Amino acid sequence: MKIIETKVTPQGHWKLYVCGLKICSFKIKKNKNADDYGLYRPYISLSLVPDFIANKDVYDKIDKPRLLANLDAESYRTIMEVLNKYEYLCNGGSKDLLETSEQIKYSNTVVKNFIHSIKDIGGEIYQYNNFILPIRHFETSVFLDEHGLNKFNFTIGKGVIIDVGTYIGDSILVFKKHFPNNKVIGFEGTNSNYQMALQTMELNNISNVVVENLALGDKRGTLAISSDSGSGNSYEFACLSKNIENCKMETLDNYVLEHKIDKVELIKVDIEGAEQLFIKGALETIKRDRPIILMSIYHNYDDLMHIKPLFEDLNLGYTYKIHKPIDTIFNEILLVCIPAKK
Repeated sequence: MKIIETKVTPQGHWKLYVCGLKICSFKIKKNKNADDYGLYRPYISLSLVPDFIANKDVYDKIDKPRLLANLDAESYRTIMEVLNKYEYLCNGGSKDLLETSEQIKYSNTVVKNFIHSIKDIGGEIYQYNNFILPIRHFETSVFLDEHGLNKFNFTIGKGVIIDVGTYIGDSILVFKKHFPNNKVIGFEGTNSNYQMALQTMELNNISNVVVENLALGDKRGTLAISSDSGSGNSYEFACLSKNIENCKMETLDNYVLEHKIDKVELIKVDIEGAEQLFIKGALETIKRDRPIILMSIYHNYDDLMHIKPLFEDLNLGYTYKIHKPIDTIFNEILLVCIPAKK
């Protein structure tokens, strides 16, 4: 028996089973504004539902209080909305009630306009505003929300920006928009995405950028990554995948030392559940430079609940905020770590 199994019925119901037990079921509805782009809503981080059920006692007594501690009012509201919806689902609630009226309005206006603004400019090349990609994959979290950069309006020094989980280089385009004079180093483990990231840099005539065909983790070696799901390539479910790529892996600390990087200003991490492996291999750089950190915490229960306390225990003087794009329900949740004087 598979530990985690999903099924889609002919009627369009998606069902999640854990050890043979049906945990939840949703009716899949294509976004009526998606056209051929294929956006679906709601965006549900599936692995967290069984985790919430399995960790119920610890969640109430330890995990939830630590996650909520020392957050500003907006961050508190953001994460409480997420937690309340997970608890609602775990208690048998309907997904049809998850979206707020604000999210529905946003999807029906801003996201719709965004989708219709994506142009096929020939040769299987696509453009949104001034951004060009080698495939039709413009994520709203990158090109509308811009990883929260419009909201936080950071000012950084002359050091390097590190993009961990570069995918096809889309985030690099956004970082060069906000910080045109900073060098960006992107890390992408899978070769197919790495090649597309190089193509993205060429299509957009981006300079002062390095893209490395490397996964960043907790040690030097290799990392098995599932290559089934494009931007969601994952090490977590590699054991369940038929398409495995053994990627070269390095630590950020080793890379920074060997390439004599004097200062890291900002780190963005979205590596599909391997975030804590990355942190273990980046601790010395983080302690030395105290960069702004944009850390994805939505891929699994352990990340959502424990990455913020992990950073807090380092006592580096960070302020912590929780950020989530308006058009997502559970996905693209960022822990934003802001050092003093940023």
